[in-house]
Amino acid sequence: MKEEILFRRAALLAANYRPFARGERIAFAAVQSCMFLWCLRGKGEVTANGVVCPLEPGAFVFLPWLHAIVYRADSASPYLLGNCHVIPHCTETSPERYSVRHAKSGTIAPDPRRRNTPDPRLQRVLFGNLETAPELEHLAHFAVRWYGRGAGAMRTARELGRLLLSELVRAAEHAPDARAPMPGRLRTMLRHIRVHRARSITPRDLAGAANCSPSTVCRLFRCYLDATPSEYLRRMRMERAAALLNTTDLSVAAVGRAVGVADPYYFSKLFKAWHGISASRYRRRTALP
Repeated sequence: MKEEILFRRAALLAANYRPFARGERIAFAAVQSCMFLWCLRGKGEVTANGVVCPLEPGAFVFLPWLHAIVYRADSASPYLLGNCHVIPHCTETSPERYSVRHAKSGTIAPDPRRRNTPDPRLQRVLFGNLETAPELEHLAHFAVRWYGRGAGAMRTARELGRLLLSELVRAAEHAPDARAPMPGRLRTMLRHIRVHRARSITPRDLAGAANCSPSTVCRLFRCYLDATPSEYLRRMRMERAAALLNTTDLSVAAVGRAVGVADPYYFSKLFKAWHGISASRYRRRTALP
């Protein structure tokens, strides 16, 4: 897999949840990392490399290497943000302290042990909603919990860094216009899929959940997600299956059942067609220690 080679030296070096006070403003002129930032509650905005991104629960922002950022929390309902900092190319084998360098003003001197990725997909600010990338959200929460336990082996930091960058690339590829506002009806349908992913879901089911017609369902999916409802559901199931293989000890058959594919043979066929590798081999390559 291309990302396994491209991001093999990546490492997660910081991750946490950060509550903000009412109207709080914080600015950094330079941050030596690629950062994934998402809103858990409240609202506000961040200005990332000059791009203003309004934040509410479920919204996320990806900030490229050596980004500038200004946080502005709402004066009435300040946000709680989650963040994961990844070094795309980190040659340190056992850093004394997992940390990321920030500068309030000026620039940060280059560090030969920490470098950016050449991948052009990760050189710009990305803005989107986790309704379209639920596995990225699951992975980010896991990263915060792992880091909160006191971090640990560099091997795990590398696996998490690689997985986060790979999922960000995937999210960017499936969001042709991530800044376009998503209709409320479509967000309702995506939440329905997220909750009932393990069941059979038809366009008529989605139409009932969003109080619209099946033809409207298909039009919204094609317009905003560049997929049919069945294609999108298949992607959600296969990405959830990959996350379960990465982070649990469930058998391959049990993973299939958990994502709504009860036939183990059919699940194995779907997984290999989607990921280009068998489920068992995928687990051996990517499972966290």
